[in-house]
Amino acid sequence: MTRPLRCLIVDDELLARHRMQRLLLLQDDVVVVGVCSDAAAALAAVDDGDVDVVFLDIHMPGLSGLEAAERLPDGDRRPAVVFATAWADHAVDAFALGAVDYLLKPIDEARLARAVERARKARPPTSAPASTTTTEALAPLSIPTRRGVALVPPGDVTHAVLENDLVTVYGRDGAVYVTDFSVADLEERLPADRFMRVHRRALVNLWLVTLLQPLETGGYTAVLPGEHRVTVSRSAGRELRRRLGR
Repeated sequence: MTRPLRCLIVDDELLARHRMQRLLLLQDDVVVVGVCSDAAAALAAVDDGDVDVVFLDIHMPGLSGLEAAERLPDGDRRPAVVFATAWADHAVDAFALGAVDYLLKPIDEARLARAVERARKARPPTSAPASTTTTEALAPLSIPTRRGVALVPPGDVTHAVLENDLVTVYGRDGAVYVTDFSVADLEERLPADRFMRVHRRALVNLWLVTLLQPLETGGYTAVLPGEHRVTVSRSAGRELRRRLGR
């Protein structure tokens, strides 16, 4: 069985990083193994991990995306490179460095799907099984409901909120699960690197937050797919920004 395409996102803009995450998570057999805000961190991530493709911005503080591509390892350890930028005038240099695709922002799902397929074809054949991290990420979350136990991939959960006396879990596909689980129960069962308790009554999928709107109280409103809005407490706001801006 072919393992999922392991993707690293590199962009200095927070919203661009999260848009790319959201679009990649809509693709089949794709897993995001890291998100970096600068090229130096990306090079370290490639050295430390098993990355198949890097989605790389060009204009960033410090090393540019083109400079980072030049410094990627050679041979089988070199990931495919897809540049994602607002600038069209670097395409010649990008392809001279071996890029498999060059995406212009704003990127849509169909165009990204073509880039993912090109990166997949560029990956050397391998029979290696998926890593433990990938397997764990794909393990379904068991949610007891009045209609039975729902098995939901953690990545499909956008957020969960305590409403009245029961917790409602929201899915990326619009599904809704009402459960006797507490928010704390869900927090223990969901991957800590993806989910955060943003209020005593709510937790959110960090990878699916599309916008943070500041509130006069000092907190935020987190906007998620489907235009769902979750209140972020003032005490959790700073930590949330830190984690989203990594």
